[in-house]
Amino acid sequence: IKAQPDEFDDLAHEDFNVYKAKGVFNYSKGEKVIMMDSDMLFLRKPSEIIDWIQSDEKVRLYGEDHYEHHSKYIEIETLSDQKPLAPKVNAGLICLYPEDLEKDDFLSLIRHFVKLDSVFFAEQVAFCFILSRYPHQSLPSDRYVPCYFPDPESGKEKINNETAHLHFMGDKGHKVNVLYQKYAHQVLKELKDDTGTVETEILIDQEIIPTGLKISE
Repeated sequence: IKAQPDEFDDLAHEDFNVYKAKGVFNYSKGEKVIMMDSDMLFLRKPSEIIDWIQSDEKVRLYGEDHYEHHSKYIEIETLSDQKPLAPKVNAGLICLYPEDLEKDDFLSLIRHFVKLDSVFFAEQVAFCFILSRYPHQSLPSDRYVPCYFPDPESGKEKINNETAHLHFMGDKGHKVNVLYQKYAHQVLKELKDDTGTVETEILIDQEIIPTGLKISE
């Protein structure tokens, strides 16, 4: 999908992910919205997210960051009428509803945040504010593990046989790629069929289309 120029481009800023905002506000057509970054790997079935998809309970889910809110979150929270903020929100994995997302409201938040010094990931702060207005809960950090880099050891101590999801946050260097490849290899090995290959496919307009790609060990 080729993103068309819109008001998000006018707010282009080094601390604002324009393309994430475009995707959520311009291409979300379903009854529920799941936002996921591309630097993630699912090791096994994300049962909490599947249960949320199938449930009628109105709650918003999010993956935890590796740290509590930095000082600018606290400063913004203090200056605003909205508090408390949901703790440890990371915008890399969020499950919410289209009615939560009002474009003018979101743009207003972004315009405010990008004016402040050292506000990292303005869209993450904005989504944190939006989530905090509604019933919300974080996904269990022992199953949805934030691996923060440049520290290649961060998060590794939490990874076990029950871990469902890894989020490789921060700088992407050689050590990150090695760790990602290790767990990706593990997933592919478990998915192998009797022929020794993994048949891959994609979903287009509700029709499953084989890609013709076979991934061997």
